[in-house]
Order: sequence, then C-alpha cells, then structure tokens
Amino acid sequence: MTLTNLYKSPIMTSNFYRACKNNVGFGKYNSHLTPDIDFNNVPINRSNIIFKQFKSIAQNTSDDIYRINGMESAWNFNLASYPNELAWQYVATSNIYGIFPNFNWSHVNECPGSYSPEFRPWFVSATTGQKNLVLLIDTTSGVNSTDRLNAEILFVNTILDTLSSYDYVNIVRYSSFPVMFTNSLIQATYENIILLKQWVNTTTLSNFTTANVGTTIKAVKQMLSRSIEHGYSSQCHSLILFASSGVKNYIKLY
Repeated sequence: MTLTNLYKSPIMTSNFYRACKNNVGFGKYNSHLTPDIDFNNVPINRSNIIFKQFKSIAQNTSDDIYRINGMESAWNFNLASYPNELAWQYVATSNIYGIFPNFNWSHVNECPGSYSPEFRPWFVSATTGQKNLVLLIDTTSGVNSTDRLNAEILFVNTILDTLSSYDYVNIVRYSSFPVMFTNSLIQATYENIILLKQWVNTTTLSNFTTANVGTTIKAVKQMLSRSIEHGYSSQCHSLILFASSGVKNYIKLY
C-alpha cells in the first residue's frame, strides 16, 4: 500500500472504529471481539484498527485517519513475522491515535480525554530522533519563586517521561553557579529516569537572586563535549532546554 493512493477520496466517518463507545458520530463502535491467546486472551479483532481522538475533530483528523486506515494487512504481517516479539502496534499523528488490533477500551470514559501520545517516548522518538538533552532548572529566589520552581519541576518531569533509551540526558540546577546531576550525559534508561526524577523532585531554591547563565552554559558545553568524546552520547544532535522565568538582559550563549 502506498501513500499516493490515499488522497483520492475523503474518508467517511463510518469507515473506521472508535475507542470510545460514547463518542457518537466519530466512527463505529465494534463489540465483535474474540479472546486471542496471543494477547493473553484479551478480546480483540485483528480485522481493524481502533482509533482514539485526543483533540477536537478537525479536517486534518479525517485526513490522518484516511492515511492510517487500511494498514491492517501490514500489521497482521508483522504479527505473523514476529509472533514472540510483537503484540500491540501503535500509530499517531498530532490529532489521532490508533492501536492495532482493535480491543475493548473500557477504561476510556471520555473523548478526547486527557491522554496524548505526543508525550509518549515512542511518539517523541519518531518525531525528534535520538538526542543528547540537557535540562536546566533555575533555582534563584525571587518573586513567586516557589510557584515558578514547582512549575519547572513539573516541566522537567514531563520531558523526562518522553525520553527513551536511545536518548542521553543530564540535568543542571543553576543560580549563581551550576550543579549537575552527574559530570556527563547518561543513557535515558528506565532506571536512570527514576534516579533523575528523584533528584529533580528534591530541588530547592537557592539563596541567590541572580542566575549566572553564562557560566552555566559554559559548563554545560564542556560537559557535552566531554561526554561525546568518551562515547556517552546518542551520536546525534544536542539540545539544551531552560526551565526559567527568563533573563532580564540579552546574553550571548555561544
């Protein structure tokens, strides 16, 4: 199946299956499911994909479904080719989320709901590729600094949840001077992410009211160079993300 044939006609809203029974008007709800030994006897249907809408329905939602719908034969081929290694298969765009095979998504109480694949490691890895990532947390004291720090911690934890073992990461607290979790990048394994989150969640405000961003960036660049030189790297692009209330004056970072 080629994508060039997928744009010939618009998809009808009844030509696909939805995850949420109560979301009337968004596809069909399929109750014809059979327990499958390959899926721990979970009732499924290998004939179709199940779609979950996680944003308001728009024209490009239908376009996305039209691109994805009809991939069942390819995904059944995957199951047959890797019976002991492969089970659920996922696909997502910025509007729609699909799972194969179809199953009873009984825990879904509302659509679109709060779940978004855009924050899942498999989605982020596909859209951004493997990367070296350094997250910077501003710990300076000031007006509303406690609320700001809580928002920064939430932000950093959310980003950590998007990483996969293909990524390498480090975290730096900074105010008058930088404090790193470790002196090099580390692989974003499940175990390391737990350790990083524990460290992030113990972050407190410093006694300093001014952030020395220039010194922090210099230390981060040295850490990145050292990590790449010693092989602690994704061998791909490097990113630095600031969690901060901003800087008052322009600073040349590089």
